[in-house]
Amino acid sequence: MLPTFDVAVRSFGDFLVSQGLACVSWVFKEDVTVRGRGTPWLRDPLPAENVLLVRSLYEMAAREDSGIELSVYCKVDRVAYCSAFVPRDEEEAANRMIRGLKMTVPVRVREARLCGQGLVAGLRFVLAGRERSDWVLDEMHSRQEIQERLGVKGPRA
Repeated sequence: MLPTFDVAVRSFGDFLVSQGLACVSWVFKEDVTVRGRGTPWLRDPLPAENVLLVRSLYEMAAREDSGIELSVYCKVDRVAYCSAFVPRDEEEAANRMIRGLKMTVPVRVREARLCGQGLVAGLRFVLAGRERSDWVLDEMHSRQEIQERLGVKGPRA
C-alpha cells in the first residue's frame, strides 16, 4: 500500500536532500530535449499541470496497487527534475523492479540547461532535439499518455 502523495513527495524530497539535491520539479517527455546522451534542455517555465498529472498518476497507482517509481532525470544546480512512472502490467513492474513506492537517483545526475520562452528559446529547444535514442527519456511518460491512462482530456488531470 502506497502512502499518500504528499507523504511520498516529502519522503522523496528528504531522499533527494540526502543525495545533495534541493527540491523536486516534475517533467514529462515533452518538457525535455537532448541529443544522444548530451546535455538535456528543459522547458522553462514547466507547465503548471505537471504536478497535477503526477498527483493523479500517483493516486491511480495507489488505487490499482500497481506501484510507482519516482526518479531523478537531471538537475539544474541543485534542483532535481523528476519523473513518475507507473507500470502498465505485472511484467513491466517486475522488469523495472517496481513494487510499492520506488525512489531512484542516478549515481551521476546529468546537469541540464533551462530553455526559456520566446522564438530564440523555441528554436534552441527544437535544434537540441535528439539524433540518437536516450533510453531514460524514451521510458519517460508523456503528458498525453498519462491523460489517456487517466481518461482525461486537455491540460487538466
